Amino acid sequence: MITRKTCLPALFFLPGLFFCTASVAVALADIELLSSLNQPLRAKVPLLEVTQDELDSMAVSLKVADAAALISTVRGLQYEIKQDEAGHYIEITSENVIREPVVNISLALD
Repeated sequence: MITRKTCLPALFFLPGLFFCTASVAVALADIELLSSLNQPLRAKVPLLEVTQDELDSMAVSLKVADAAALISTVRGLQYEIKQDEAGHYIEITSENVIREPVVNISLALD
């Protein structure tokens, strides 16, 4: 016999089966530093398992962990999504010379 108490949870669970949304994930490989100390920053972050639709809708944001470092060290931080024979990657560059041996950069993909 089906009681009211057993039907109620099913009413909340069943609609969730029909309104599932797809989730998409882009994997990032380790950063490859292409510049040295006392040079403008040039780095490469390979994108793994990325589709063209994901590339078309991808929004990238770069942030430096320390606000003082942003002003004095990596002013003019830029990125560009590129492709080579190995696949797609994000190239990160700066206009100014990097004089600090360690800079923490946060890369967010939306």
